[in-house]
This record gives sequence, structure tokens and C-alpha cells, in this order.
Amino acid sequence: MQTEAGKELKEEAISQWVQIGRRVFEQDIPSLKKVWNDVLTAGTSCAADHPLAVLYQYINSLNSTCQQCLYSLERLRSFSTQEASNVFEFYVSHYIYDFFSRVKTTTDLLALIINHVFEFSLNEKECRLERGRLAAAINERCRIDNGNEQIRQLRNNIESARNRWVGVFEELRNLTIHRGGLRFVCMGVPDAGECRIHINYFAGGLMHIAEERRILRALLPQIGMNTGSQYQTIDPLRFCDGLWSQLSSLVECILNDCEAQIFSFISSKSKT
Repeated sequence: MQTEAGKELKEEAISQWVQIGRRVFEQDIPSLKKVWNDVLTAGTSCAADHPLAVLYQYINSLNSTCQQCLYSLERLRSFSTQEASNVFEFYVSHYIYDFFSRVKTTTDLLALIINHVFEFSLNEKECRLERGRLAAAINERCRIDNGNEQIRQLRNNIESARNRWVGVFEELRNLTIHRGGLRFVCMGVPDAGECRIHINYFAGGLMHIAEERRILRALLPQIGMNTGSQYQTIDPLRFCDGLWSQLSSLVECILNDCEAQIFSFISSKSKT
């Protein structure tokens, strides 16, 4: 039998889940809402390996991953603003690393959706927004279908995001996940709002510090943070908020660019 504490936890979890879902659909990525019902209706009535079912799986995963990004942000908002301690540093580290992973998953899902609805037939492992076979396929489609404004806009938006922040974020993610490049510090005083736990920006100590500094200096201006703080640290909440702003904008642009193609894909595959 469920305890009162369990009921309260369930109600809180459901409320937060609803709020996050509403924010994704109605505030941050409304283009997702525009395609959702058609994709859901078409995809859930097909066999699991049908192209429309695969499209639904991608769109559903994109929606879930964006919501999980926001959940990590909310948890980061809670833990990074507490009084500095090693305990809270543990949770800040967990949620910022989780957030980075969700950002990467989101960009990969965008690449998979593009590959699927434009029928480029690339292997899933080759689908990334960074330079590679997907970029080459989009460029080739632009060359063949020169009058198609939709595909040209898609190419331009991807190239813009790649050159501004996606490429350098990939470097930061690799450094962080694979080589532990970020170091968290407990601040003794409030800084950059109310955050007490920061990312150490310029202090030395690891063999990759020069590479980390280069990456952060390239990425910070692109997410609305021109410099670190006066203590040569970065507020992790502001940092991830800036990344989310760029990511949600990219998802919105790409889904808008692909909207007509998604509906055309649904129409064509519904006949098979």
C-alpha cells in the first residue's frame, strides 16, 4: 500500500512532468506541438518497423529528451544555489553531466529525423549534425533541387549552429565526459546571482587546462556569457541555461524547416 510520503512524491513528480511538457510544447519548442498529433496518429497505427512508426519513435524520443534537459536544469537550479558543500557539488556535477548528454542526444535525434524524412538512407551511426555524411547529403540535395527554399534554409540553419556552438560544444562534451575536464569548486560567497557552486574556469592543475580554456572561451560568447566571473569561475546554471536557449532554438528552426517534408513523408508512407 502506498504511503502518504509516496503519494506526495508521485503528485509532485506528475505536476513537474506536466509543467515541463507544457513548457516544451507551448513555450520553448512550439514547432514540436505542430507536428506531434499527425506523427502520433500515423506512427502508432503501424507495425514497429514501418517508416511512420520509426518517425514516431524519433519524434517521441526528441520530445522526451528535451523534457529531460529541462528536468536536469531544474535540479541544477535547486542544488547549485544551496550553501556550498561537497554534498551539493556531487549533485551539481551529476546534473550538469546529465544535461550535456541530453544536449548531445537531442542534436543526434535531429540528424536522424532529417535523414529519415528526406530519405537519405544513411546508417544511423553516420547521422550527426557535425560535419560528415549528413551534411554532404543535404548539400547534394540543395544542388539537385536548387529551387527548394526549404532544404536550403535547413542547410543554412544547421551550418550556422554548427559554426557557432554545436561543434565547440561537442569538443567540450568529449573533454568533460571522456577526460574529466571540468572541475567544480565550492564558492564561499554568492556570485553571478545566487549560485554558490561554480565551474573552475582559469585555474590550472590538469593536463588539459589549455584545451579547456580554449573551448570555453569559444563557447561562452555564443551562449550569452562573454566572460567568466570575477573569481574566474562559471556559474553552471547560467551556463546550461545558455546552452538550452541555443538548443531549443535549433530544434525549433529545424522542425520548422522540416515541417512540410514531415507531412509529405506521412502522406506518402500512409499509402504503403
